[in-house]
Amino acid sequence: MTSSSAARRGLADMPVELVRHICTFLHPPCFTAPPQCRGQRGEKVSLSRLSKACRRLRDIVQPFVFHCFPELDQTSLVRLARAVIARPDLAQHMKVIGVYDLGGLPDGEKRFVEEASLHLRLPDGEKRFVEEAILNLGLTAVARRWNTSNEGQYRHLPLELVLLHAPNLEHLRIPLEYEWDPHKIRQLLAGTGRPAWLTKLRSLDIGHHFFKDERFTVSAAAPRALLQAAPNLEALCLPTPNCVGGGGGGVFPQPMRRLRRLYFKCNCFVDPALLADMLEDAPGLEVVALHWDARAFVLLGDRTVADAWDALARRRDSLREIRLDVLKSTSLGWGTGAGIRCFLSGMFPPGIREVTFWRLDGLAMRAAMQMFAKVVALGRYPKLVKVTLAPSELTDRWGLNEWTNFEAWTQVRAELEEKFAKGGVTFEIKRDSPYWTASYLPD
Repeated sequence: MTSSSAARRGLADMPVELVRHICTFLHPPCFTAPPQCRGQRGEKVSLSRLSKACRRLRDIVQPFVFHCFPELDQTSLVRLARAVIARPDLAQHMKVIGVYDLGGLPDGEKRFVEEASLHLRLPDGEKRFVEEAILNLGLTAVARRWNTSNEGQYRHLPLELVLLHAPNLEHLRIPLEYEWDPHKIRQLLAGTGRPAWLTKLRSLDIGHHFFKDERFTVSAAAPRALLQAAPNLEALCLPTPNCVGGGGGGVFPQPMRRLRRLYFKCNCFVDPALLADMLEDAPGLEVVALHWDARAFVLLGDRTVADAWDALARRRDSLREIRLDVLKSTSLGWGTGAGIRCFLSGMFPPGIREVTFWRLDGLAMRAAMQMFAKVVALGRYPKLVKVTLAPSELTDRWGLNEWTNFEAWTQVRAELEEKFAKGGVTFEIKRDSPYWTASYLPD
């Protein structure tokens, strides 16, 4: 080969494996769920342009473009639905889908998305496309429903089309809208004879339904329908489910034997009996993260926070991490400061490796942490390596300043560091919230 011909060789002439390797540098494969895979929009644009250079590069590069869609709104969902219907070979490469969670957006942007999103309606042309695509699958029109908008009929959504054409999906983040019925997906699959849905899903992040800045609780039936289709789920993130435990109608439709991480978010009022049921049905659970609002338990009668602690204690053999965000009025949940100290010093599994506390404040909390450090120094938790205090993840989402008494912790910091160090444990206080989600995802 002459030097002039070698100089003329471009990317399109390189071996396929080398081109793919170069693509991983342009747009690294995202094997996490949103929001960790955000911020890659520019890289995806570069890949998209590269795929249009020639037919050979298109065939090599396009699968990378379809790997991850972390921030979809209704308009982009329609575009994606058109693409995956036209190119089912590319749909096989979709691994990550995230739909706008309005609660996580700034107010101005939230209102803009609401006006352009599912809450008000898709344009007529996009509605027709969705309905025609459903009919093209051999399905009949859906019966009218009394509680579904002013149109009086359940409208299929572009999200349903995308999910129907994503057999290899691994990570999904969606807000459960009031008008979306996940059971419809299962009916569509049954009608088309398609293979089981979401069997490869590893993590599911369910968001609240927001309308005009108001947040609604999530019906237990909605996540139950999704979980029934995802038996291999390893990580579940959900807000307060609108149900109680002990009655057989909880969130899990069957034992979730592969579930390793469970996160309750956003001022959770989860019923202790329901939490106990979920822990019982997740025998391999390793991590529990909980935004715990103790005020909820004042009206629960004989169902108390102690029921939840008992359920956690029964998971001692598998649990290795507990992330606890105790919101205000903690005394309503624990009863006394003595209860808090006993919880910290005696409840954790003996094999616990890391403990993260969000937004602990007040004299009782500091006394409890000192007691915890003392028992750690005595060797009660031999595998524990790290204890962290930090602002809540909720701080970042809502712009709240929750470390109102940070200096009070600095007064006892040296003492705590010394006691934890005697047990071989690193103690750290952070002013910034570590976005916990990266560690809740499957390894």
